Amino acid sequence: MFSLQPDQPIGDQSELGKLLSLINFISDKDAVAARIVEIKKTADESATIIDTAQAVKAEIEKARDAALAECAQREDQLAADRAAFESNCTARADAINEQAAEIARLNQEAQAERDEAAKITSDLKLRLERVKAAAA
Repeated sequence: MFSLQPDQPIGDQSELGKLLSLINFISDKDAVAARIVEIKKTADESATIIDTAQAVKAEIEKARDAALAECAQREDQLAADRAAFESNCTARADAINEQAAEIARLNQEAQAERDEAAKITSDLKLRLERVKAAAA
């Protein structure tokens, strides 16, 4: 850089050299044209790379969206399967409870019939003893 203070040098040689190189470059029309072609080529390559990157990004987003949709679908299916399983378990538990209630009812009936049979057996034994006692 150039300095406005008198005690410092006007500029170092590298800056002056750069300025002279720039002036020489600008004055050479072929070099400027070649540089412009190189810049355009680099810009075109950059645009192609950017377009490719954007296409890849779009594919990645599409794949991500598809994966998220598949995940949501699997979660929905899992929820439906879980609900069906729980419904099936509830139905089976109800059937087991009904069978247990039927078994309890049948056990009560059987116990009542055993009690009745025991009374009848006891009554018959008593009658048999009386008949034997009367016959003797």
